[in-house]
Amino acid sequence: MADIINFPDENKRLLENGNKRLEEQDFLAAKKDFTRLYQQNSTFFYAKKLVAALWHLGEYSNALQLADDHFTAFMNDAEGFIEYFHLLLLDTQFLAAHKLLHYSKKTEKTAELRNELAQLEDTQSLLSNDIKMAKKKQLAQLDKQKNLFLLKSGKPW
Repeated sequence: MADIINFPDENKRLLENGNKRLEEQDFLAAKKDFTRLYQQNSTFFYAKKLVAALWHLGEYSNALQLADDHFTAFMNDAEGFIEYFHLLLLDTQFLAAHKLLHYSKKTEKTAELRNELAQLEDTQSLLSNDIKMAKKKQLAQLDKQKNLFLLKSGKPW
């Protein structure tokens, strides 16, 4: 008698392929699998998988839009909450991150997240000051070059 081979259903196959591709760091292929899976069954579990793939691809805005569709589930899941918070930081939505922490339950992890946010804002502030200084120097140099050109050409400014 012949043995019967059971093939996994399409959802299970897509999930296994997507997870395997995430492990292999083939994020584009994982995104494709998780997108098909999410389109067929738009559950929080599949949304988290797709958000992870989008995160690795640097598509933070798209990941946030998808997470917003399952906002309550992300807020009620400890891991999902942290993932959502980090997406806000990566998408430079600092005010939204502050608001999220303000309304979250006070836990040890919340204090840690507040510290991350403060460090990121300090770093952003320092970098933006450096960028402003560099731009000022560049503009001053361009003005100097323009003035030298006008002096050499004998044209009035």
